Amino acid sequence: MNSEVDFRNLISITSAGLKVASFSEILDYLTIKYKEAFGDDIQITNQSADGIFLYNTALCINNILQCINTMYSNWNVNEATGTALDNLCTLSNIFRKGATHSTAKVRLLNYRTSDVALNSVEAVDKSGLVWRLDKNIVVPAATHGTVDTPNPIEVTLTCEEPGYIKAEPGWIYQLINLPSPYNIISVEQDEAAIPGQDIESDENLRARKNESNSPVGITVLDSLVGALLQIDGVQDAIIYNKVTSTSAKDLTPINAHDIYVVARYNDSSNDDSINDDIANTIFQKLTPGVMTTPVVASTPEELTDTQCGVGRSKQISPDIYGISDAIYSTNIYWKKASPVHPTITITFKDVLPLYYNASFATEIIGKGLIEYLNHLQLSSNISSDEIMTQAYSLDPRYTGKYDFTVESVVIDEADNNDVFTNQDTYYNYSTCATSVGNDLVLTIQ
Repeated sequence: MNSEVDFRNLISITSAGLKVASFSEILDYLTIKYKEAFGDDIQITNQSADGIFLYNTALCINNILQCINTMYSNWNVNEATGTALDNLCTLSNIFRKGATHSTAKVRLLNYRTSDVALNSVEAVDKSGLVWRLDKNIVVPAATHGTVDTPNPIEVTLTCEEPGYIKAEPGWIYQLINLPSPYNIISVEQDEAAIPGQDIESDENLRARKNESNSPVGITVLDSLVGALLQIDGVQDAIIYNKVTSTSAKDLTPINAHDIYVVARYNDSSNDDSINDDIANTIFQKLTPGVMTTPVVASTPEELTDTQCGVGRSKQISPDIYGISDAIYSTNIYWKKASPVHPTITITFKDVLPLYYNASFATEIIGKGLIEYLNHLQLSSNISSDEIMTQAYSLDPRYTGKYDFTVESVVIDEADNNDVFTNQDTYYNYSTCATSVGNDLVLTIQ
């Protein structure tokens, strides 16, 4: 800055947006103006009263300008955070997803020779968290013999603490708050819990806002996709109709005036609740006269059961919407998308051993590709060229250029053009490993 700079230039709105001066620019500007008023020989150091005054004044102005800068940024959905981002997304009927609870399947074993009725079940894990089931259940009696043998009953417990909470087999180990005559009941956990989800981050909410359609979209299908994405647990959705395609990518034929709905959501004890929400949402958004197409079981030469996914249906009676005649009840059909993970084998050549080894390739390239693939949209194809491009993008380039060369990418079940056709499924990769021979080979499964 110089003495000719106007005070108003400390903050201005340009074609590029709001521009504010930095703290050092503010301090320099005040120093120039101060010397113009009191002379160049005035002592302005951090030890003098004048210097301390100028510093605190610049700090105060800087704080004000930064508050204005933050406020301006919060008008832009690509920069807003926290409550400001929530408010912007609300204008498009997109709302932040709250945290969900982890669930775990456990077995209850009753060593008494009589049934035990419980109003609720509470268990504790090794970290002290409580898992519970608020439901009346009966734990069957043990079979009497030389040794009383319990007849286990399986129940699903929900963690009281919301968020991403893991519980490996055996982590939930003890029932609590049992009436004293029944404290002989024990709990066993054979399967890992299904972790819940943390409250949606700003980054994920912003991405969903940019990628998803509004529930009050221009078309019925836009509105339905947007409404489905508002259901807790539903991560993606796709809808076909006869106008856009005669059959879905999973080969299910679409009837005239019908729609075919595919949704992605995880297995959990809340499946019944999610299914109810999906069915009711589809029913309320459908135009009268439009039906839903059920999943058609495909023949082995066309599609495997895994690729076909799981057909879902629920009978909806309009009496819950004020119409009492049950003759109007209808079945709502949709498909619950299944996960797939075709093996991907990547061969690297010209790897610089100074920077890379098998473990490094697994941690940087392998896990980076898993993160990329698992976040692709429902029904997205992948190609060898795409995987190659992503592998190069993950290279840290320690030498200032690419530190390896991708010799080949092989995707299981890909066609002659090295493209894997995703038939209305989603990718769910979890493991990657490397082997070192003449070349470095990375396998993702």
